[in-house]
Amino acid sequence: MIPIKKILVPTDFSFCSKSAVEYAAFLAEPLEATVVVLHIWDQPRYIDSQTILKAPEQNEMSLTDFMEKQSESEMKKFTEHLSEKAKKLISTRSILGAAYEKILQIAKEDSFDLIVMGTHGRTGISHSILGSVAEKIVRQAPCPVVTISQSGKEDPRGKYKDKHHGVPHAPSSNSYAVEGYLKADHMD
Repeated sequence: MIPIKKILVPTDFSFCSKSAVEYAAFLAEPLEATVVVLHIWDQPRYIDSQTILKAPEQNEMSLTDFMEKQSESEMKKFTEHLSEKAKKLISTRSILGAAYEKILQIAKEDSFDLIVMGTHGRTGISHSILGSVAEKIVRQAPCPVVTISQSGKEDPRGKYKDKHHGVPHAPSSNSYAVEGYLKADHMD
């Protein structure tokens, strides 16, 4: 079995992404793994990245600089709820690009052992039009992927806690595989 030492958690700052970060931190602790929370923002196609923005009471800055600043601010808010113990395991990154392409690129280049990510669970026409970043990642990732569904609106240590082993899991078949990995090799 491949040891899990590096966990990637892509985020769009949604509730299911928050659950994914909590789940990854929970997995990382007994495995002594590190977690990288990654936010990817995509520049609007109709605006040049060097477009200068001027907000009231702020200095002029390029769209790229503005988005990086916003992303850092959102990331700080997004991770502030985590325990001090979890914060020690986690680092954050924000980059520009197409989400699924950058996630796959970083997972491969930085040799991540596991990706934990939220999924909104879109179906029907919205799934057909918008696609699913999570689905693309699951199909093409260079490592295992655990998905945390939007329907899992409870604390991952609450509703989805396995009564026999105390291991939380979201309603995803991949999470059961990781749970088995933890029980078999690392949680004795």
